[in-house]
Amino acid sequence: MRGPKRGPVWAAQLWLRQRRRRWRTRRERRTERDRRRRSDERVGNRVRWRYRRWLRWTIVAIAWVFLGWTLLSLVLTVLDTEPPFLRVTRWCEGNERRVYYCGQVQGFVKPLMVAALGLAFFYYWRYVPVRRWYRRNVMRNSRMVLPSAERGLDPGDVVGRDELCELLIQRLRDQATRRPLLLVGGIGTGKTATLARLAQMLMTADVVPVGVDLRSVTDPEKLNFRQLALEQFERTIDTRLRAAGEADRIWRRLWLENRLVVLADGLEESLADAGGAADRDSVLRDAVRAAVRERLPLVVTSRPDDPLRGLDALLLQLEPLAQGPALEYVQARSRRSDAGHRWDRITELVKAADVADSPFYLRVIGQLHEVDRLDRVEPVGPGRAALRWCLLEEWCDATVAGDLYEDYGLPQVERSDAIEVLSALACIGLRDNRLAVRTTELTGADDTTDAGRRWILTELRNRLRKLDADNAQDVGLAETTGDALNIVVKRQDGVRFQHGVIQAYLGARFLTAAMRDPGFLDRAFAHHHGPGRELLAALTLHTHSAGAFEQLDGRRQPTVRPVNLPRLGDAVRQKVGLPAESRDAKATRKRSVDLLRRLCDEATHTRNRTRALEMFATALEMDSAIGHTSHRRLADAICRAWCHYQGDGSVTDRPLEDAKIALVHRYGDAARQLVDRPPDPTGLRSQRPTPQYQQLFLMMADEGSYLPRLAAAREIAAGGNAAVRALRDRLFEPPRADESPGQERLDEVRTWMTPSLFLYADDEHAPDEPNWQQEAHRALQRWVHRLATDATEGARVYELTLAQGFRLAANCRVYPAHRSLLIGRPRRHCGTPGSGTPTWCSSRR
Repeated sequence: MRGPKRGPVWAAQLWLRQRRRRWRTRRERRTERDRRRRSDERVGNRVRWRYRRWLRWTIVAIAWVFLGWTLLSLVLTVLDTEPPFLRVTRWCEGNERRVYYCGQVQGFVKPLMVAALGLAFFYYWRYVPVRRWYRRNVMRNSRMVLPSAERGLDPGDVVGRDELCELLIQRLRDQATRRPLLLVGGIGTGKTATLARLAQMLMTADVVPVGVDLRSVTDPEKLNFRQLALEQFERTIDTRLRAAGEADRIWRRLWLENRLVVLADGLEESLADAGGAADRDSVLRDAVRAAVRERLPLVVTSRPDDPLRGLDALLLQLEPLAQGPALEYVQARSRRSDAGHRWDRITELVKAADVADSPFYLRVIGQLHEVDRLDRVEPVGPGRAALRWCLLEEWCDATVAGDLYEDYGLPQVERSDAIEVLSALACIGLRDNRLAVRTTELTGADDTTDAGRRWILTELRNRLRKLDADNAQDVGLAETTGDALNIVVKRQDGVRFQHGVIQAYLGARFLTAAMRDPGFLDRAFAHHHGPGRELLAALTLHTHSAGAFEQLDGRRQPTVRPVNLPRLGDAVRQKVGLPAESRDAKATRKRSVDLLRRLCDEATHTRNRTRALEMFATALEMDSAIGHTSHRRLADAICRAWCHYQGDGSVTDRPLEDAKIALVHRYGDAARQLVDRPPDPTGLRSQRPTPQYQQLFLMMADEGSYLPRLAAAREIAAGGNAAVRALRDRLFEPPRADESPGQERLDEVRTWMTPSLFLYADDEHAPDEPNWQQEAHRALQRWVHRLATDATEGARVYELTLAQGFRLAANCRVYPAHRSLLIGRPRRHCGTPGSGTPTWCSSRR
């Protein structure tokens, strides 16, 4: 039976409920403030770890009891007396049974005390000194604990990852609930740097981190995380050992005290030479299951890959750095103290190149800032890829000129030759989708597959000025120089590139020569279910180079024309106001068009969904560099294939979802560049493709994941007038009562993007076009008016999504004059709370 709705009883119950709710809210707020205060008051960012101290202190206490008893016995023996209050000699006197059982107790206790004394001696004489030495040297040299870390990496300079490291430590510290943690990130996102920062924070918590480089594991039988960590730990502390077997005893003592964490780097490159993809995937899953059974505290880094879906591990995505931590990262690595700081220029580069998701580019900006070379960075075109290409070019010039790594005394000729040799090796690695490259794969000494190798070697011979490409000693000298310049890690049989971004840039320098052999791309596209991420990045840089790679073509010398005799074609183009384009830029442009078509075809037919999305994203960036000639074709191909990139909804496929979000961002960037900079005219007739926002909108009807739909709403809203023009009919389409799931998703996206779309629209329009800002305003008015007057259950869902849309608009860093209307319009529809009033009004009250 329900209670009364009016009267004093109802008023009393209402008053009690309100007081109870207020008391609960105050208690939760007080608890949250106390928790934040305790978190802020932590000294030295020291995190808590659950040790097994009771075992150590029990052994030490027993050892001290044994020592005290021995000393007391020695003193009493010398004095030949016994204190009256401690008649120990009489404890075992009496009948035979008392003597027998007393002897049994002594025989049981004495060995335990002797063992405790031995363990205590080992603990203070060997265990503690070795652990302190390990901690002291790990703080100084990150490569001791992480063999794959960059030389000179200071974990204290890594910013924006402390909260993530604390989360990892919380997941690892409890042995009963721990699971292997898989840290996933793209090229240059700072996975190894995050592990270095995590190792430093673990050492401050008195925990011993042990790093493992999974890239060096080629035998499937040796892929055991615990055994690999033990071998690495033995190699690290070998100089501090005095007897065989001490390393194993120290390892077991650390394991018993719960003071070990294994950090494994480079899972995607392990077992690169395995027989088949299925065999490699099963071996990886078995290795992770073994770590789960052993309760091994394990953190593994990897790039997005298909085998990650079946691993019994907790998947964590390495999020991009925010703009504030990104600038803090550059400032932390900067050693300048003069007044010449150009933080406005650095901020501009960080925003324009979108380098917050790749700390490597932040490092490049910091290094160029150190040597006063940032002013020379001038992009050759719009888009982040063009600016990234300019940053890498300036970084390479600074390295060759000796402005960077000046402590390694080498003339410019030898540095330049070393860069060329490493570029040739990088191009071989791009073909095989590997960071590690053997020297014989370039020279052909082991009868390796050709697939462009001869053209690369011929190009290398033409570019070298002092070294000999056919001399193994000269090639080895160039590899050693690259190791000193912190570009590669020298190995016995070759090199391994420190960063995928470096390999992509250096390898792109030889793509012109390599692609003369059709087998180069055939092998690259057929290997590992499609081209690797480094090759895709290299193709993007090659397209945005504006013919710079063609000028390095050693097959010919650039023709020198008299300055006063320009070509007739250039004169005509200049006369009619068209941009002049060199022969090298035309060759790059033509080759890029062919590459774009092949990428689109390969992405359509490949069965690797993540790789297909990455190829489509690369094609969009390449198309932006060549004038958006295939923008409509790419949009249609992506729209048709999008329905095939959906999961079953049972388990979230994070690599696939991240690839979708990245593709949506590249789609939005390409559409905005098409509006801001129309494609170059062809001939005398201007051809201007229109941004295909309608295809991006329709793709979301098949998208079952929340984050890609939200990203698409943001990108469409950022299109402003162009998006309103393309979706004018869709914006005013009213929702129906009986809608399919796809139509419901489209209505959700519409309510998300409508407030932001009105924010980005402006008054500029052609004379024969309507005012797009007013059109966006009318669409927003219709949604607000409908939800303010519709009291049906179906409208309540869109109230929540429209409220999310207003929140997205509030977070947009755009401040036009009509921004205040986003506040005034909902406020006018908020009246007295009751039936038919939107929920955001009552919540605001």
